This record gives sequence, C-alpha cells and structure tokens, in this order.
Amino acid sequence: MMGRRASYLNPIRIYIFTSAFFFLIFFSFYQQQEAIVNTSSTTLLTDLKKSKVTLAEKLQKNLSPEEKKEIEVEIKNTEDDIAMLEKDSTATDKLKTANYSFNVISFKSDDEKRLYKTLKEYDSMQKTLSKNKRDGFIVGRLERQNLYLKEKYNNDSRKIFKSIFENFIHRFPQMLFVSLPLFAFILWLLYIRRKNFFYVNHAIYAVHLYCASFIFILTGLWLSSIFSWFGKDFPKWIITLFTLSSIFYLYKAQRNFYGQSRTKTIFKFILLMLASLIIMVILFAVFFIFSTFSA
Repeated sequence: MMGRRASYLNPIRIYIFTSAFFFLIFFSFYQQQEAIVNTSSTTLLTDLKKSKVTLAEKLQKNLSPEEKKEIEVEIKNTEDDIAMLEKDSTATDKLKTANYSFNVISFKSDDEKRLYKTLKEYDSMQKTLSKNKRDGFIVGRLERQNLYLKEKYNNDSRKIFKSIFENFIHRFPQMLFVSLPLFAFILWLLYIRRKNFFYVNHAIYAVHLYCASFIFILTGLWLSSIFSWFGKDFPKWIITLFTLSSIFYLYKAQRNFYGQSRTKTIFKFILLMLASLIIMVILFAVFFIFSTFSA
C-alpha cells in the first residue's frame, strides 16, 4: 500500500497458488463422494414410507370408487418398492413409483406429476394444452430437466446425486472466486467512510483472508487425518479450539488492517459474517442449479 511492493508477494499470485494447492489436496484425498451417494437410497426409502402414510390417509377420505381403486394400486406399488429397496438398495431402476425418486426443484404437485413419466410424454401433454395453460419457461425447464435426468440415469437417484455432486464440487473453486469481489464489496460498504481505503485495498485484504482460510481448513483436514490414521475420532475439544482460533484470527486480521477500536471491529465483523453467509447461500443455490442442469 505504501509503494514497498518488491518485498511482498503478489496478492493474485498467492491466491492462485494457495487455492490451487488447497483444491489439489482436497480433490485428491478429502472428496467424500461415496458418503453422499450412499445416503440417496436411504432417503428414497424414507420418502416411500412417508408416501405410503400419505396415501393411506387419503384413502380414509370420501372418494369415488375409481379414486379409491387408484390409490389402492399406488399403495400396493409403494409397498412393493419399499420391500424391494429393503432387500436391495441398488434396485432403484426397478421401482414402480417413479414419482418418488430424485427431483430437482419442482413446482408441480404429485397428482400433476402422475400424468407423465417421460420427457416425451411431458412434451406431448404440453402441446395439447392451450398457450395460456402451458408451463412457463422456468417451470417447464425444471420439469424437463427432472425427466431428462431420470431417463439419462434410468431413474437411479444414486447416479443422479453423484453426477450433480461431482459437477457442483468441481465448480466450488469458481464459486469462491466469484464470492471474493463480493466479499470485498461488503468490506467497502462497511468502511465506506474511510476515505483512505479504496475498493482495491479491500480486495487485496480479502485475497489474503481467503488464503488464510484455505490454510486453516487444510490444517484442520490434516489434523483429522492424523487421528484417523491411529483409528481415533478427532476430539471435539480440538475442533472447538481450532474453530475459535480461526474466528479470532479473522477478527484480529480485520482489526489490524483497518485499525479501528475493538467495539467497532466486533460489530463490523459480525455484520461481515452475516452478509457473507447470505451471499454464500445465494451463490451455493445458483451454482447448485448450474450443476444440476449440466449433469
């Protein structure tokens, strides 16, 4: 900042090196894909059991004979699927109740989804409707992607989850890179009255903060691995101590860089964390949707 740059590392260079090193280690040793994929069949089984209860409740209502017969058939199919999954959790491609497998965000009710099970059936049904009754761009795009994924992976929710997760995890570096200028923008708003700090000052500080976060996370992963090598769980008190130390470092870095009082720094630090959380949730949702549509 004072022109003495020769003895300091270039902030962009150190970010690229640190993030590349971090994600190289993370993708090589710490990517827990199978743990997430294996939970999909359990989730599906739970959904099927909930659906059975819901259908049984519907059956108690005043319905026509045709409606009762239809629900009884659905209950029978659901029971068959539950029995099949309990016997073989990988048999998701043999399910009769295709509506209960994985779904991207959908605005359709279960009754509406029963009218079609393939992309071709959905497109045909939409063509029979008048223009004002057809699904809009967003709803239609989501429904078509739902059906596309089910057909592509033979209605196997495990494979769908795995594909989406792999796409998302490899977009994670991009998400962090996009969040960096937004994080710097929040800092600029928090310290907008400090005329001696320009946006670039906040951006350089954010770069160093991100690099420090990478180092903290990687250190935590290494410590966890050391305990796992000895067949022991990572002690909770170390996790708590490590987390508190990381938070204290972030607070101390902010106070040292901006030079304000403890009270002001703590207040702005809390605002910074809350605003950053909101931004990360939004980015997470956006990148997850991108990952879903590129699966």
